[in-house]
Amino acid sequence: MDATYRWAEGATLLSVLTRADITAGDFVRWMRQLIDLLGQIAQAADEPLASTARAAAGLVDRGVVAYSGPGS
Repeated sequence: MDATYRWAEGATLLSVLTRADITAGDFVRWMRQLIDLLGQIAQAADEPLASTARAAAGLVDRGVVAYSGPGS
């Protein structure tokens, strides 16, 4: 959870991976799964939860995570 929070707050991939002691592949996969879940919540929920879920997905979907996403 700390790695996700730090990533969403703008930490570098290296600092997140170093503190979390996880591989880059695992981290990216987990972030893609989180983005998918947040997208499902945004579709199913009413406002303001839907907006919050979309905003959270936007914070996570950056850098190498965005690069590895659908369509890349």
